[in-house]
Parts: sequence; structure tokens; C-alpha cells
Amino acid sequence: MAMESILQRLSVHRALARLSEQDRYIVLRLFWDEATFEEVAKELGISRRALHKRWDKIKERLKEWLERAEGLPPQIRQNWRQKGQKLGSQNGLETGII
Repeated sequence: MAMESILQRLSVHRALARLSEQDRYIVLRLFWDEATFEEVAKELGISRRALHKRWDKIKERLKEWLERAEGLPPQIRQNWRQKGQKLGSQNGLETGII
């Protein structure tokens, strides 16, 4: 179980590192800080609608990268999808990242 956790963290870290600095900021504010779309949009000087579109693109890229994580058994990738959906619903987001 510890190895699964390590592999998950490494894969998430790698996927986040592939994002632009601003996209990482959006993920951190929305997903971990639980900021609202309105707050983040105001911080970035963009509309909420523009932020929603960008968030959808970010989620798609992260999902694709994490699902293709090399060398990981399918059951670990499935576990991530379930955790991502659960976290997304807890944070009031339409879908999780993963």
C-alpha cells in the first residue's frame, strides 16, 4: 500500500509540473485552497466563464496524463479516478481532476 501511495504522489507531481505556472496556480487555488471560481477569476483578471473553460481544459490534460502514467497497474489508475471524483464533489466542482 505504501508503494501505491508513493507512485500516486510521483505521478500527480509530474502531471502538475507539466502545467504552465498559471494553470498550476488555478489547480492549487480551486482544488486545494477551495477558492471559488469568482475569487480566482478576479485574481487573474478574467471572467468566470473564461476560468471555467480553462479549468475544463486543465482537468482534461491532467486526466489524460494521469491515466497514461507509465508502469502503473490499472487498479491504481482506477483508484485515482474514484478519488478524484470524490474530491471534486466534496469541493463543489462538477467533476474531479482525475
